[in-house]
Parts: sequence; C-alpha cells; structure tokens
Amino acid sequence: MDLIPDAMPLLVLQNLSITFVETGTGDLKPMVFDVSLEIDPGEVLALVGESGSGKSLTTLAIGGLLPRNARVDGKIAFARMPLLALDEKKMQKVRGKHIAYIFQEPMACLNPLRTIGFQICESIRIHNPSLTRKEIRETAINILGRLYFQDPEEILRSRPHQLSGGMQQRAGIAMAICNHPQLLIADEPTTALDMASERIVLDLLRELQRTEGFAFLLVTHNLNIVREMAQRVAIMHEGRVVEFGKTFDIFSNPKHEYTRELLGTFSF
Repeated sequence: MDLIPDAMPLLVLQNLSITFVETGTGDLKPMVFDVSLEIDPGEVLALVGESGSGKSLTTLAIGGLLPRNARVDGKIAFARMPLLALDEKKMQKVRGKHIAYIFQEPMACLNPLRTIGFQICESIRIHNPSLTRKEIRETAINILGRLYFQDPEEILRSRPHQLSGGMQQRAGIAMAICNHPQLLIADEPTTALDMASERIVLDLLRELQRTEGFAFLLVTHNLNIVREMAQRVAIMHEGRVVEFGKTFDIFSNPKHEYTRELLGTFSF
C-alpha cells in the first residue's frame, strides 16, 4: 500500500453507525450513531468519553474486529481504501501490517501458550514472507531492544505469564509496531498498569510515534494524557461524537455541555 500525501487524511470515518442484531429475536440495538472524524498521517488523535460511549466499538470497526452480529453502516476509508468493502482475507493484509492495535489488557493479543518470540516472529513472517528466519529473529530482537528490554533474547524465549503486566504490554507494543504500521490504535493502553509502568509505556509510545511517524488513535479517559499527547480530540457521548477539534481549543473553550462537564470533573 502506497503512503498517501501528508496533506490528505490517512483515515476517514463518515457517518459511521454500528447496530447489533440480537441473537434469537433479531431485534436491533443501535450503539454508535453517525460518527465522522479523520486522522492525518503522523497525527495523534484522542478519542475520549465515558465507558459505554462507543469508543471501543468505533475503533474495532476500523479493523473489522466487531462480532458477526454487528452491522456497520457509513464509510471507513484508510489511505483511500474503502475498508467496509474488503472481505476478511483482504482485511487481514491490512490489519497487523498497515493498521495495528494495542489493547487495554495485553493478554487480549498475547497467546498464553506461545512464547513471545514465536508470536512476534509469526507476525513479521506473515506480512514479510521474503525475510529469512534469521532476519525475522534479528528484527524481533531489535524491536524488543527499542522497547528497553535488557535481554531481548530471554524475552523471546518467555511466555506471557512469565512477564509482569508492564512487560506484557511492552511485548504487545512490539507485536503492534513490528511491521511499521501507518496507523496505531491503542484502546486504554495503560489502564491496567501501575503508575510506574504507565509512565514507561506512555513515554515509549510517544517516542515510537515520533520516530516511526505513524498516526496514533488513542482511546483514553485520562485527560492529562490527552492534553500531553494529542493534537486533536474527539469527544464521544452516548454513541455520538459531540465535539471534535484541536486539543488546545477544546480544553480552553469547550463548546458542548458534555465536554464542559467532562473537563469540570477532572483534576489537572
């Protein structure tokens, strides 16, 4: 996939709606309504809202990760490619290579039965079939080194349960960035971590975003992180984007009542 010009949005969501079809009854349960937003190449966009506001559903729709009983309407375009028109086989070539995910619980993306090395190397191999086994291993070691693992080869031999929560999350980040994605989606990546691990992970993500240049969609409820990292913010409430704009503008002069309430209840 060719990179698009910096002047063009990398990701466009237009009138995105998500409805769940209840099993058995066939009843429709709308969850996300007419979401429209965009992310530029290399931009950090924060998606903010309380639990149940539709943030995670929106991000899962981008990568085609919603359950089968979810119906998605509207438009999702990535580098001009209409993602909703892709079948699963074609979507797999985009997901993991061009669009990558980091989840709140690292064990959501780590297989407890496989070593960290197997999982990272397998991801590299799938999207880079021309690489030799030695080159794949060297790539994995290099990535783990960039994530400040003191002994990358030991980490390659380890299984997830042998690592701390912060180390598991860093291993998950390694899997996400090993193919140099254009868009990284992180859904509450530090919520499950203690304060020390949270700071390490946030600093790593900031450094990686700067050096790799990927666009970064950060789902979080932590407004301090938003103010610190994001260029623009989308505020979600009850399945809708109620405010979208530059971070400074939204923090200094929020327009929507919900945004004002959200900022008013948070301590900076």
